[in-house]
Amino acid sequence: MAINNKTLKCCLQFCAMGLMSAALFTANTASGLSLVEDGKAVATIVIPEPNDSDPHDNWWILGMPVGYLKDYVRKATGAELKVVTEGQPLPDGALVSVGHTKLARKAGVTADDLKLDSCKLVVKGRTLFLIGRDGIENKPYTPRGTTRAVVTFLETYLGVRWLIPSWDTDFPEGEFVPQTTALAVPDDLQRTVVSKFAYVYKETEPYFNPSSPAHVANNSNTSIKIWTVGGHSWDVWVPVGNYYKDHPEYFALIDGKRSDNALNHLCPSNPEVRNIMLREIRKLFDEGYDWVQLGQSDGVSYRNVCQCEECEKLDTFSEMGKSNFPLAKLKEHPCERILLAHKWIVDECRKSHPDKTVHLLVYQPTRMPSKIFDTFGDNVIAENAIGNFKMFKYVNEAWKGKVRGFTAYIYWETTRIKPLGILTKLTPSSAADQIRYFHENNVVGIYYCGGRFGRNWGLWGPVYYTLSRLMGDPDRDPDAMVSEYCEGVYGETGDIMKSFFDLIYNRMDGIQVNQDKIAMKDHFLAYYPPWVVWELEQLLVKAEQTATTSKSKHWLKFTRDYFDYMKTVSNMFASEKNYQANPNRANLLMVKESVDAFEDYRTRIIAYSSEMKYNNRNRPGYTLLNQYLMSDYNKLHTENVRGTPAALGWIVEPLNWDFDKLLAATP
Repeated sequence: MAINNKTLKCCLQFCAMGLMSAALFTANTASGLSLVEDGKAVATIVIPEPNDSDPHDNWWILGMPVGYLKDYVRKATGAELKVVTEGQPLPDGALVSVGHTKLARKAGVTADDLKLDSCKLVVKGRTLFLIGRDGIENKPYTPRGTTRAVVTFLETYLGVRWLIPSWDTDFPEGEFVPQTTALAVPDDLQRTVVSKFAYVYKETEPYFNPSSPAHVANNSNTSIKIWTVGGHSWDVWVPVGNYYKDHPEYFALIDGKRSDNALNHLCPSNPEVRNIMLREIRKLFDEGYDWVQLGQSDGVSYRNVCQCEECEKLDTFSEMGKSNFPLAKLKEHPCERILLAHKWIVDECRKSHPDKTVHLLVYQPTRMPSKIFDTFGDNVIAENAIGNFKMFKYVNEAWKGKVRGFTAYIYWETTRIKPLGILTKLTPSSAADQIRYFHENNVVGIYYCGGRFGRNWGLWGPVYYTLSRLMGDPDRDPDAMVSEYCEGVYGETGDIMKSFFDLIYNRMDGIQVNQDKIAMKDHFLAYYPPWVVWELEQLLVKAEQTATTSKSKHWLKFTRDYFDYMKTVSNMFASEKNYQANPNRANLLMVKESVDAFEDYRTRIIAYSSEMKYNNRNRPGYTLLNQYLMSDYNKLHTENVRGTPAALGWIVEPLNWDFDKLLAATP
C-alpha cells in the first residue's frame, strides 16, 4: 500500500523545518516499501559486479556510499543490511540498488540526464534505486552523485544530520542520528535532486572530512575537474625564474624598468607572453581538466600594470590615476590591455577545446568589462572576486551577457577584518540573501578566501550549518536551520541556545557601522556592548544549568570557550573607555580586573594545546582560536603570553599597561 500523499508531504515538510522525533518518523513511514521492521533488516543492498573497465566501480563512488548506508541504518535502527553483488542470486524481499547497477539500467533508472553531482531516488516494484552522476577518479574532488543519493536518503527517511565536523571518524560527536525501529520509503518515490553549484570549497582544507558523508551532506563537494591556483595563473605559467634573464620584455615595464617582482606582473600586449599562457592552458585541458583558471597576478594596480608603449595604446586605464579601482571610474576606463590578452587566449581555446571552460578572474583592474568587445563567449565562466556583497552584485550586473556564468570568490570570514576578527560577521539571514542571489543570477561556484572558513564553531556554528544547507536548497528557511542546528547540537537546551544565537545574529543584522568613521574599539562595542554581553551570559548560564546530557554539556562548554572571548574583550574595552573618561583609581582597578579576566581566559585556551587528539574530534577550529589570541599565526602558542598583543596584534592596550606603576601614580 502506498503511503498517503498528504501524510508524506507533511512528514517531509517537517523534516525540512527541523529534526523529527523517532516516534513521529516511524508513524509516518511504516507503510510503503519497508527496509527495516522491528529493528530487523527486510531489505538487501545490491551493488554492481566488479569490473575494472567500469568507471563507476571504485571506492569513492561505490564503496563509500554503501558503507554510509550500512553504518547509518545500523546506528539508527540497529539493523544490519546485507550486501550482494550482481551476478549472485538476488534474495527475496526489498532491494536497495546503489550506483550504476544492471538492475537500474534494466529498470530505466540512469544518471545519463544528470549534471554536476545530481542524483535520483526512485522506487520501482520492490527496489529502491539510489543513483547519481559520478566521476571516474579516486579522490573527493569529482562528481559523487551516488553518494549524494545515499546521503539524501539518510537525511530524508532517517532524519540524520551532520552538524559539526569531526576529523576523527571513530568519534563523530557532531552528528545527530534519531533512533527508530522501522524504515520505509514511499512505493511511488520519484525524486531528483539537482545540484546547485559546480563547486564549493575553501582556501585551505574543508571543515568536513572529505571521506565522511558530512562533506556531501553539507554541500562541500566539487563536481567538476577544475585547475585552480587561487585565481592567479600568470605567475605560474610565466615565472620570473624561468624567463626574466633571457626575456625581460615579457614582464611589465614599470617606471622605465622591466619588473622582476616575484608576483610576475607581465606585459599582456607581448604576443610571446600570450602564446606561452595559451600553451599552458591548453596543456591542462589536454590533461583532462574541465575548467582552467586564467587570471592576472595578485596585487596588480596602477603601480604595476605594464606601461610599455604598446600597452598604453590599448586603453585609457592610466587616467584612473592612483585610485584603488573605484568601480564607476573603472567602468569608464577598463584595463583593456589585460582584457584583450585574455580575450585572445579565450578565443584560441574555443577553437582547440570547444567543450572546455576558461575560468576568468574578474578582480581589481579587470572588475569592469571591456568597452572594445561585447562578450568573452560561452566558454567562459567569470570568477567575481570582491569582498563586499553590494559591490559583488554591481560587478555581476556589469558582466551579465558577457560570459556564460559566474563563480564567487568570497571573503566571508577572515580574522584580519578588524575589529570583529574571529567573531560573527555573517548571519543566517544575510547568508540566505547571498546564496539566493547566487542561485538566481547564475553563480555556479563558491570559493571561500581569507583563511580557513570554520574558525569559530562555538558562535558561528549555526551560520556555517545554515550556509551549507542553503547551498543544497536555497529555498530553505534560515531560521529553521538555526533551530535544527540548536536542537541537534545542544539537545535539551536547544531552545535556550536558539535565543542566545538569535540575540547575536539579530544584533549583527540590525546594526550598520561605518568602519571607516569609527575607532576600532568603538566598532567592537557597537555590536557587543557589556549590556548585550550580559544578556548573552544569562542565556548561556541558563543553558549550562539546564543541560543534563554529556553531549549538550560538551558543546555548551565549547560555545563558552568562544563566547568568553567576546565577553572579556567587551568588558576590557568598556572599562578602558570609562577610565579614559574619568581616570580615577576605582576605574583603573576595573581596567586591571578586566585585563586579568582576559589573560585568565587566554591562559585557559592555550592550555588546551596539550590535548590535540581530543581537540581534533571535540574542538573544531581550536588551533585557530589559540593562534588568534596571539599576535601572529606562526605557531601554536603554549608559553605564558600575558601582556603581549592579542587578536593578531591589533589589541595592544590595555594589555600592555604597567598597572603597578599606574596605580602607584593614581591616588
